[in-house]
Amino acid sequence: MNALTQWHIDSSQKLYFLLFLHNHPRLKGTGRELAEQAFLGDTPQADRIIADLQQLGLLDRVDNAYRLRETPEIKAGLQELARAFEQPLIRQKMLATVRHREYFVRYRLHGSKVAVS
Repeated sequence: MNALTQWHIDSSQKLYFLLFLHNHPRLKGTGRELAEQAFLGDTPQADRIIADLQQLGLLDRVDNAYRLRETPEIKAGLQELARAFEQPLIRQKMLATVRHREYFVRYRLHGSKVAVS
């Protein structure tokens, strides 16, 4: 689960999107197209996820299209995430970790408590 920390995965949507890209490594498209194909929808949240992943160096942007960056380190990290996510108990722990981070980020950014289900 080092990739969770290394890549600052702070939402379940971001985790699912990374796993989606891992399963479709050659997929290329605009932010809107990728979000729709990954069932994130065309939302500000999807835009933030794509911007975060690009800033972290996980996505390349060419013209108006994004694509998963293919480096040995990224491939290995995504492989680790995918393998861990396949294990039900580890998956639950990963999702709990991500929910905790999501709450922490919202709390720090907004300065007030936010209910997270």
